[in-house]
This record gives sequence, C-alpha cells and structure tokens, in this order.
Amino acid sequence: MNTIRLWAAATFTTLFLSFGLNAFGLSPSGFFNAFQLDSQALTLGKIAAISRDPLSLDAIVTPTCRPIGASLKDAVASAHAEFPNANCEYVYTGNPAIHAIPLGWVSATAFGLGMDGTAVITGLRLLSAALTALVATWIVLSVSRMYGTPAAIGTCLAFGASSYLIAMAGNLYWFPATLLLPAAFAAHELAGGRSLISLRFILGITLLLILRFLSGFEFLTNVMLSVVVVWLAAPRTIQGGVKRIALEGLVGIATFCVSIALAIGLHIALITPVLGNPNLAWENFLERVLYRTVDVGQEMSEAMKLSLQVDRMKIVMTYLIEPKVFYGVSFFEFIMLAMAMICIGRIAGRQVTKATLLVVIAVLASLSWHILAKGHSEIHASINHVLASLPAVPILLAISAERLAHCLSRVCSISGVRKARSQKKSKD
Repeated sequence: MNTIRLWAAATFTTLFLSFGLNAFGLSPSGFFNAFQLDSQALTLGKIAAISRDPLSLDAIVTPTCRPIGASLKDAVASAHAEFPNANCEYVYTGNPAIHAIPLGWVSATAFGLGMDGTAVITGLRLLSAALTALVATWIVLSVSRMYGTPAAIGTCLAFGASSYLIAMAGNLYWFPATLLLPAAFAAHELAGGRSLISLRFILGITLLLILRFLSGFEFLTNVMLSVVVVWLAAPRTIQGGVKRIALEGLVGIATFCVSIALAIGLHIALITPVLGNPNLAWENFLERVLYRTVDVGQEMSEAMKLSLQVDRMKIVMTYLIEPKVFYGVSFFEFIMLAMAMICIGRIAGRQVTKATLLVVIAVLASLSWHILAKGHSEIHASINHVLASLPAVPILLAISAERLAHCLSRVCSISGVRKARSQKKSKD
C-alpha cells in the first residue's frame, strides 16, 4: 500500500509540475501562456456572476460573459482587469460551461479571504491543472494494475509530455479534467475486475458523460470512444468470450445514447431561459452542432463556411502527419512505433492481433472528431492536436513500453539460461 501511495504521489507531482507550471519546458512558453488565456473570457463572466451570488439561478443558466463586438483578446483582457466585477452583455456561445458553478463557489471563498482578482484567476488555473493531473494519475494507476509498471510509465509520459495537453490543462473554458474523467472511471472499474453491465458502472459513466456534455460538447466522440478503448484494453474484456463482449457492447451503446439524450435535455433546459422558449433553444443547439460539420444554410462566419469545404481526408492527414504531438514527433510516427513494438513482441511470444486491433480502434477514436466536426478541426488547429492524446497516444505508448519491457525480460531470461548452462558444462 505504501508503494502504491508513493507511486501515486510521484505521478501526480510530476504531472502537476508539467500541467500547472510547465516546469519541464515541454510546451513552448509563449504557446503555454497564450493558450491558458485563450477563451477564458467565455467562462470568467459566469464564474464572476456566481461568485457574487452563489445561489443565483440567473448566474447558473447564463452561459457566458463577453462584450458583444469585442475581440476575444480584448474580452480576455477586460475579464482579467475587471474580474470579479465585470459587467458584460451576455451572449450565448453554445455551451453552458456547467463547471463554472463550482469554480464560482471557489472564487467566492477566495474573495472572502481577501484575495484579489488576478490571484483568484491564477488559483483557478492551477486548480484546473491539479484536477487534470489527478485524473491522469488515476488512469496511470489503473493501467499499472492491469498491465504493470512499464505500461503505466508509458501512459504517464504520454500525458505529461504532450505540449497541447500541458497548455490546455489550466484553461478554464476547456477544463480538461472532464475530458479524461469517463475514461479514468472506466479504467478504475475494469482494473478492479468489475463488469461494464453493473449498475455502478452504467450510472458512473452516464453522470460523467452528462457532466462533460454540459461543460462543453466539443470532443464528445473522443470522450465516449476513450471509454470504449479502455474497455477493449481491459484483460477481463479480452477473456470474456464473444457473447459477453457483445452483451457489454450493447449495454455500452445504450448507456451512451441515454447519456446524450439526458445531456441534450438538460442543455436545452439550461439555455431556454436565455433564448426564450424550448423550440428556439433546440434550434439554436442543433444549428451550433451542425455548423461544425455541414453547411445546411445556417448563419455562420465566412471562415467557418470555408472550413466546411475542406476535404475531410486532408484534415485527417494534417493531424496525422504534422509533427506537433510531441517535440517534432507526429501522431503517425507514434502509430508506427507501437506497430513496430507489437511486431517485435510477436518474436518474444506476445499476441499481435488483439494489440493491433486496439491500436486501430484507439487511432480511429482520436481521429473521430476531425472526421465528424471537420469545420471545428480546420479552424482550431491550435487546439485540436490535443485529440491525439484522447485516447491514442497514451494507449500507443503503454503498448510500446509493455512490449519493450517484455522483450528485455525475455532477452535477460534467455541470457541467464545460457549462462547457467555454460556454467554447468564447465563444472562437468
């Protein structure tokens, strides 16, 4: 138990230093600092409103605060300068950002202790980074239970050295802990030998998916498919037989459908007071979902229209080939590394088919948002490279590290046997 606690503490500390402070310089400092501020104004107004009146229903249902007509850069500067007393015109941007509610409560407490606005914002960013590090640590420990220390080290490296995840970790709009939570919960449950068809598993995944949807529906396909990848990677799933896998798969699909339906219902309920009636709320929500994917004549910017004319395959290839996942390393190169280690592991007696299938599904999961919401990925290239880590790169590095450790162990074992035989012959 002490070893597990030390391992958890070391993992969390390492990830927090990387996410919260960029202590290892793995994300370029200018990019890190700019990214942390990008889009904060879309959440700060709501946090400010809730911090002034923690029980106000108006604050809860009002999605954002951004001066109409102001650029995002000016809005961020304004929100920072005036926080917590920013008085903006409210404008709906598509996401309720439900995580702003507890952040507003934390802000209220901080202001009560005499902290100023800048210190509170810095504290909220560090809190977001700490929660992201905590959830990532939870995943690493679950991987360790299922596949051992080498795979866990590979997973930790994938999280802690991702420049985009580092830059995003403290962002108050994206709040990435909610992106990782469903997969973390699934990994924990499956590492403990629990079934996907248990009530606890179904309720947990449902609630966490709803939480993520109400924080922001971007990247939802990656979040859901991350759960699928974790489920397929679990040893108990592989050993469950075809009927068991089919049953759990159907239950998983039903859980996802129910989660999305409930989340959309709550989403509509939250934004109805802003837009006037449920029909307008539904139409607005549907329009905001569609404009990221297809042009059906809805009102949108010229840049968004142009983004929807770009070929999907071109967008996918851009995210595969551009060397932006780690320092000068592309997503595609990570895929090749994992496949090479799987083939080398085959020589050492490890299975190839299941590992290869897992790699394929993990890669498709990471690419799913680029395929579904090509407009969003075309415009937000400064953000969406993070999807390589949701969930593919952690899986790829976990497999690579586990196969490498197995091969080294096998080589050492063979070497030891040969040495023992040689010594026995010399004695004879």
